[in-house]
This record gives sequence, C-alpha cells and structure tokens, in this order.
Amino acid sequence: MNKERIALLEEYVRQDPQDPFNHYALALEYLHAHPSEALGRLQKVIEQFPYYLPSYYPCAELTAMLGSAAAALTVAESGMTMALKAGDRKTASELLTLAESIQD
Repeated sequence: MNKERIALLEEYVRQDPQDPFNHYALALEYLHAHPSEALGRLQKVIEQFPYYLPSYYPCAELTAMLGSAAAALTVAESGMTMALKAGDRKTASELLTLAESIQD
C-alpha cells in the first residue's frame, strides 16, 4: 500500500466524486494491505455506480475470500446482469466463471 498514491487517489475522489474510476482505483489500492477496507469501498462503488462493471469481479472475489460465498455469488450475479444489459458478454462470462469457481 502506497500512502502517497492513496493520498493522490483520495484527492481525485474529492475533485471528481462522480467518476467511478477514482473510487475503484482507491479501493484497489487497499486490496492487499487492508482487504476489508477494499471490500467496503468496492461495495460502495457498486452501490453508487452499478453500471461500472470493473468493480464486480474484485468485489465478488474478495467477498468470497473473506468467507461469504453466498454474498459473493450475489455480487457476481448482479454483475452478470449489468454486463448483459450493457452488451458486455466478456465481463458476463468472466463473472460466470468466477461464480462457478466460488460454488465449487
């Protein structure tokens, strides 16, 4: 975790809170050092910007890693639904593969 990068990303979020990428990038910065913080931030990205497809995979994966397979499946399924609505079959397929691996 790079504190300077976190400070910069937090500034980006303050400057443009309607850009989902800023929130997503900040969440990913926390991923390895503070997974619970990353998960909370990814969940907020999905809540505020449900159309921002990149957030679903890491959110579902992290949810499963932290011990809630049922919740992870819900995230993956929501992401698949949004991806199909957007016509993004690649993302839907990736989320389906993740959901299948969570169920195993």
